[in-house]
Amino acid sequence: MHAIWEIFFNHVLIAALIGWFVAQGLKIPIHYLVEHEWDLSRFHGSGGMPSSHTAMVVSAAIMVGATNGYASGVFAVAVVVALIVMWAIVQNICSISSIGRKEPIWVYMFGIVLLGASVGTAILPFQGV
Repeated sequence: MHAIWEIFFNHVLIAALIGWFVAQGLKIPIHYLVEHEWDLSRFHGSGGMPSSHTAMVVSAAIMVGATNGYASGVFAVAVVVALIVMWAIVQNICSISSIGRKEPIWVYMFGIVLLGASVGTAILPFQGV
């Protein structure tokens, strides 16, 4: 039972969940700015800007580095996983780009990934590490 309770004090997991939560929360006002309508379903929906997947893996990777050291092997693995997730997002966006968007696909693609990474990085000071 003690091991299950430790999950609630895992800094890496908490950082990843906060990164996801913040990114999902930001989708609502960003959707309003683009579409001029409030859509609260954007909070639990997938897709859109910023990437909650990117925010989650970048938050986790940065917290792994902060807790285990940025020269550690586990941080290197976390960075590799984050890069794979971000590359998969970019490939997914490119494959559906034929649907059509108002802005160029590269602007949208890097906006999603970079904004998600920024959210993931911005929450680190609030984790107390």
